[in-house]
Amino acid sequence: MIPTMTPTGYNNTGVTFLYEEFTNISLTNSTIKDNDKETYLLAYRISQYIALYFLPILGIVGLIGNILSFIVFVTSFLSKLSSSVYLAALAVSDSGFLITVIIMNWLPYVNVQIIHKPAICQITLFVSSVCGFLSVWYVVGFTVERYIAVCYPMKRNFMCTTKRAKIVVISLGIYAIVSYSYMLWMHMVIGNQCVLIPIHIPAFSIFQYIDIFTTLIIPTLALFIMNSRISFQIIYFFKERKVLTQAVRTSIKKPKSWNTQDSSRLAQMKITKMLLVVSTVFLLLNLPAHAIRLQATLIQVLKIRTGSHLESVLQGYFQLLFYLNFGINFFLYSFCGKNFRLATTKMFRNTYHNLCQRKIRERYSLVTRWGNTNNRHDTSPPQGSSTRNTLTTESNHPQNAFNMGTMYFNGKSYSVKSHKYHRNSSELI
Repeated sequence: MIPTMTPTGYNNTGVTFLYEEFTNISLTNSTIKDNDKETYLLAYRISQYIALYFLPILGIVGLIGNILSFIVFVTSFLSKLSSSVYLAALAVSDSGFLITVIIMNWLPYVNVQIIHKPAICQITLFVSSVCGFLSVWYVVGFTVERYIAVCYPMKRNFMCTTKRAKIVVISLGIYAIVSYSYMLWMHMVIGNQCVLIPIHIPAFSIFQYIDIFTTLIIPTLALFIMNSRISFQIIYFFKERKVLTQAVRTSIKKPKSWNTQDSSRLAQMKITKMLLVVSTVFLLLNLPAHAIRLQATLIQVLKIRTGSHLESVLQGYFQLLFYLNFGINFFLYSFCGKNFRLATTKMFRNTYHNLCQRKIRERYSLVTRWGNTNNRHDTSPPQGSSTRNTLTTESNHPQNAFNMGTMYFNGKSYSVKSHKYHRNSSELI
């Protein structure tokens, strides 16, 4: 997805247009009343104010959510699903795009103009274009997979594999890097502005038209058609399942394969429902910004008229919705995916458990060193000393012959066996 051109350089949003650019769009148009001009100007300023706080919050929350999503899809039991390959890759591309949004659209608000530095200018535009393209096509990728699984279930085991998904993800990445490489050499910093080199404007316009087809028209039509078909199949499946379930309950003898087949298809449908929500939200949040962009392109090609206040204001608000799509997938997965919630909960539980085990190991190591020191100096704790906030070990008692030792901490005992630590108390340290 190529950032749009402005008179002072490149921006990825209408929200960050300079005040002068906005006021010069059509203030000279005599058909617009002064009251309307003031209304549009106020709406524009509100969009700027919202973006000032919205973008950093979205960037932080979105990056954290995408990182958690990536870890869950790569390390949990969900990694065995082919759709997890697309979703993990989507988390990476969304994160890259959010970073470029912050650099291009928010940092200039706070007078941090790193986008106008050599190399950073070209790399940021390149990464923004590559990640925008990949985010769109990774959504199309897992939607195609779900379309095959739902509409052509006999081909699912052959077509929907993790190996094939990895090949598609890597192929799309290579294609995006090669096809958007022109962003690196068509731009430069002129007068402290990251701008398109004038000699490349005709060629860049052609690339823009190609980009509109590859990231806007084709994916939108494909997602709309496939999501419609998938939705009908899901509705039909649950209606059919309800009828069959009632028939099985009234029958004297259940078919042996009923439970297995029903559980398998139900699991597939649950995955499909979650991914359908993700792709549908993607469409809804992208369509307004894409519509404005397509309209602006048609106006530029046909040269029928200039832009208007209303279009500029709408572009600002629609672009914020567009950015929202790159930071909310974690919440969509959590809300719609039971298995994702289970995997996330298990990941946090295991992390907490490992931290507790590490703390116990460190304390046991401390106890061992303290005991060895006392043995070397032939010293022992004074008689009648309190056990509170003290650590002791017992390793020579006959009944503890199979233990490495018993550790006492704050009156609670821990038996240490084969480097595995088992608590004798029901409380946690």
